[in-house]
Amino acid sequence: TGIQFSGNIANATVLGPSSGTQVVFNGTTAGINASASVNANLTFQNLDVSSTYGTGTGLHVSGVNIEIANVVADGRSDGVRASSTTNLDIRRLQARSAALRGLFLEAPSAPLFLEELTLEDCATGLSISNFGPPTTPERFAITRSVAGSVGTIASLADSDTGIQLSNVRDI
Repeated sequence: TGIQFSGNIANATVLGPSSGTQVVFNGTTAGINASASVNANLTFQNLDVSSTYGTGTGLHVSGVNIEIANVVADGRSDGVRASSTTNLDIRRLQARSAALRGLFLEAPSAPLFLEELTLEDCATGLSISNFGPPTTPERFAITRSVAGSVGTIASLADSDTGIQLSNVRDI
């Protein structure tokens, strides 16, 4: 594991450079594991959590107010896995060649914002399980980029299953 968050983590940012080469976390089990449900206000930006081993999870997160932006998670079992999250914001995620899922949203709570996802050549591009009904008026938000040129799903090319929904209501 490249970075392991243990216990109650709040107000933390893992930030790579804004341009050029991204910071790489190539751990065999996980690139970054921040899966404690008590996490709050975490940001992961400009990172590469890909694997040359083809195993593990690139980025595993749980908690409240989680932001993921400009992350590459290629060649993993799961590119990005978000478990039991509330107010999850994922923008510009690339997860290609995932053995299981490019992006796995497990029991997310609204609001949930997804934008510009490139989930290509995965067994399943996007998997959402155990979602709904929301407890607030906000729902699973399908957003578009500011320019309007790329929507929530930029590409699901060559994925065996593009989108898988399991135990999902009211989206």
